[in-house]
Amino acid sequence: MRILGLGIPELTILQVFLIPLAFFVVGLFAANLMIKSAQEKGHHRDSTGLLWVIGIFCTPIVLGLYVAGLPDRAATTAATPATGPSATPAAPRPASPRNEPPTPPNAPLA
Repeated sequence: MRILGLGIPELTILQVFLIPLAFFVVGLFAANLMIKSAQEKGHHRDSTGLLWVIGIFCTPIVLGLYVAGLPDRAATTAATPATGPSATPAAPRPASPRNEPPTPPNAPLA
Protein backbone atom coordinates (compact mmCIF):
# COMPACT_ATOMS: atom_id res chain seq x y z
CA MET A 1 0.00 0.00 0.00
CA ARG A 2 1.39 3.40 -0.95
CA ILE A 3 0.95 6.51 1.19
CA LEU A 4 0.29 9.94 -0.32
CA GLY A 5 1.24 8.68 -3.75
CA LEU A 6 4.93 9.11 -2.93
CA GLY A 7 5.76 5.47 -3.42
CA ILE A 8 6.74 5.03 0.25
CA PRO A 9 5.36 1.91 1.91
CA GLU A 10 3.65 2.14 5.31
CA LEU A 11 6.40 0.26 7.09
CA THR A 12 8.97 2.81 5.97
CA ILE A 13 6.84 5.65 7.35
CA LEU A 14 6.70 3.80 10.66
CA GLN A 15 10.43 3.19 10.73
CA VAL A 16 11.48 6.63 9.56
CA PHE A 17 9.09 8.89 11.46
CA LEU A 18 7.11 7.23 14.23
CA ILE A 19 9.79 5.18 15.99
CA PRO A 20 12.30 8.09 16.25
CA LEU A 21 9.44 10.34 17.39
CA ALA A 22 8.57 7.84 20.13
CA PHE A 23 12.21 7.73 21.25
CA PHE A 24 12.32 11.53 21.35
CA VAL A 25 9.16 11.78 23.45
CA VAL A 26 10.37 9.13 25.90
CA GLY A 27 13.72 10.94 26.05
CA LEU A 28 11.91 14.14 27.06
CA PHE A 29 10.24 12.32 29.94
CA ALA A 30 13.59 10.88 31.01
CA ALA A 31 15.24 14.33 30.80
CA ASN A 32 12.44 15.76 32.92
CA LEU A 33 13.08 13.13 35.62
CA MET A 34 16.82 13.86 35.59
CA ILE A 35 16.18 17.60 35.89
CA LYS A 36 13.94 17.01 38.89
CA SER A 37 16.73 14.89 40.41
CA ALA A 38 19.23 17.73 39.92
CA GLN A 39 16.84 20.14 41.62
CA GLU A 40 16.36 17.76 44.54
CA LYS A 41 20.14 17.64 44.93
CA GLY A 42 20.11 21.43 45.31
CA HIS A 43 21.40 22.43 41.85
CA HIS A 44 19.75 24.35 38.99
CA ARG A 45 16.76 25.50 41.04
CA ASP A 46 16.33 28.78 39.16
CA SER A 47 17.01 27.88 35.54
CA THR A 48 16.99 24.49 33.89
CA GLY A 49 17.72 25.59 30.32
CA LEU A 50 21.23 24.14 30.25
CA LEU A 51 19.97 20.78 31.48
CA TRP A 52 17.24 20.71 28.81
CA VAL A 53 19.84 21.43 26.10
CA ILE A 54 22.00 18.58 27.39
CA GLY A 55 19.01 16.26 27.64
CA ILE A 56 17.70 17.00 24.14
CA PHE A 57 20.89 17.33 22.10
CA CYS A 58 23.23 14.93 23.90
CA THR A 59 20.82 12.28 25.25
CA PRO A 60 19.14 11.67 28.58
CA ILE A 61 21.92 9.19 29.38
CA VAL A 62 24.53 11.98 29.31
CA LEU A 63 22.23 14.14 31.42
CA GLY A 64 21.86 11.29 33.90
CA LEU A 65 25.64 10.92 34.17
CA TYR A 66 25.95 14.67 34.75
CA VAL A 67 23.28 14.66 37.47
CA ALA A 68 24.76 11.58 39.14
CA GLY A 69 28.09 13.39 39.40
CA LEU A 70 26.64 16.45 41.13
CA PRO A 71 27.34 16.70 44.85
CA ASP A 72 24.37 16.69 47.19
CA ARG A 73 23.85 20.26 48.36
CA ALA A 74 20.43 19.60 49.85
CA ALA A 75 21.91 17.62 52.76
CA THR A 76 24.23 20.50 53.76
CA THR A 77 21.34 22.95 54.06
CA ALA A 78 19.42 20.72 56.47
CA ALA A 79 19.10 21.76 60.12
CA THR A 80 21.98 20.64 62.30
CA PRO A 81 21.73 19.92 66.03
CA ALA A 82 22.62 22.73 68.41
CA THR A 83 26.20 22.93 69.61
CA GLY A 84 27.66 24.58 72.69
CA PRO A 85 27.10 24.31 76.43
CA SER A 86 23.30 23.97 76.11
CA ALA A 87 23.56 21.07 73.68
CA THR A 88 23.05 17.62 75.08
CA PRO A 89 25.94 15.22 74.49
CA ALA A 90 25.34 12.39 72.10
CA ALA A 91 24.69 9.02 73.71
CA PRO A 92 27.55 6.57 73.23
CA ARG A 93 26.87 3.72 70.87
CA PRO A 94 26.49 0.32 72.48
CA ALA A 95 29.38 -2.04 71.98
CA SER A 96 28.94 -4.34 69.05
CA PRO A 97 30.03 -7.99 69.25
CA ARG A 98 32.29 -7.26 66.30
CA ASN A 99 34.20 -4.64 68.31
CA GLU A 100 35.03 -7.03 71.18
CA PRO A 101 38.38 -8.82 71.24
CA PRO A 102 38.27 -12.43 70.12
CA THR A 103 38.06 -15.07 72.83
CA PRO A 104 40.95 -17.52 73.14
CA PRO A 105 40.21 -21.00 71.81
CA ASN A 106 40.36 -22.69 75.26
CA ALA A 107 38.36 -20.06 77.15
CA PRO A 108 34.96 -21.07 78.54
CA LEU A 109 31.99 -19.57 76.78
CA ALA A 110 30.07 -16.99 78.77
